[in-house]
Amino acid sequence: MSNERKSDDFQSTPYELSATAGLGEVIRQVIPRLEPQVAELITPELAKSINKVYFTGCGDSHYAGVAARLAFDKHSGVQTEPLESLEFSRYVVDYMPQGSLLFGISNSGQVSRSTESIVLARQRGAKTIAITGNKEGPLAKAAEAVLIQTVPEMAGQRTGRRYGSGSLGLGNFLASLLALYLSGLRIGELRGKLQAKEAAALKEELLQTADILTRTAEHNSQPAYDLACALWHLDTFFILGGGPNYATAMFAAAKLFEQPHQTGVAQELEEWAHEQYFLTRPNVSPIFVIAPPGNSRDRAIEQIHGARDFGGTVIAICDSEDQEIQKLAHWSLPVQGKMREEFTPLAYTIPGMLFATALHQVKGRPPMIPPYDHKTMREVNYRQIFHSAIRER
Repeated sequence: MSNERKSDDFQSTPYELSATAGLGEVIRQVIPRLEPQVAELITPELAKSINKVYFTGCGDSHYAGVAARLAFDKHSGVQTEPLESLEFSRYVVDYMPQGSLLFGISNSGQVSRSTESIVLARQRGAKTIAITGNKEGPLAKAAEAVLIQTVPEMAGQRTGRRYGSGSLGLGNFLASLLALYLSGLRIGELRGKLQAKEAAALKEELLQTADILTRTAEHNSQPAYDLACALWHLDTFFILGGGPNYATAMFAAAKLFEQPHQTGVAQELEEWAHEQYFLTRPNVSPIFVIAPPGNSRDRAIEQIHGARDFGGTVIAICDSEDQEIQKLAHWSLPVQGKMREEFTPLAYTIPGMLFATALHQVKGRPPMIPPYDHKTMREVNYRQIFHSAIRER
């Protein structure tokens, strides 16, 4: 398969599976770039004045907020709420409590609803920090402070024109998540929730996840490709996750939308039994169950049993030493290393990325029917995301 990209391709050429293995380097590069920024922007005065933290963004940026909430709640000592940008800007911003801090997340820095969230939050007296890869974008200009999450030497290597020069491609989600983790640890230390040694140890754990990502990608590249070959004829995939890994499920579904243009249905682990269970059939709509060690593992096991008992095909994303779950599932894409549950989204996203990439390689995308093409898709998509009118009150 040719790796040549055309300017109007809109990522129609599949990623290479090896691109996912390189995401460990994103962690190694992003953390030391973010740490001094976080230390400078989050002052003792700011940390002690916060009564509530909001995360807002769209797509992968929103998922980063959902993924980070457990770590923020646990280590910062501040109540945290992740909200999609329209939900925040049109329905929540008017009712923020005094002492609110908003992290507005958009790697491109051009997303209209996320910029709108920051504009309106500032008008209502909230502190605002933009997390972005574009220091000159509207999001950065709207916020009081900016955390730049990109790595210029790595940005744009695979993504071409997509989202501008700050893009880390598949690594954008990881960079946003790291910015939130590091901010939470900083706030927790300044508020006395964490001792300096505890915060330093947690940051070191984050850095060590780079090796887990790399090993997980290398271990699962061929199994993910084999799984794509086995399931190529299907077009709908359920992905279940609880706690921070509900975000992992949403991220995996998004990669299926974006790469092979297949239907990924993310569902909260508990809700599957109340909703999509009724669509369970043999050899239809496989069910990915994200099941790291932690508070949801026992429920994941019950859901796997339920899926299998009615003929469902189950793919487990679990710890490599979790033999119980691997034996229960038809397929497994195991994560190669131990992690705190609050940090697991960093590594547990890897199998979903690999599967979406492999499925894109194996079956391509459904054909466009003229007069529609990838160029038109891109133009309409960018108009909807980047050029929507920003509401100001």
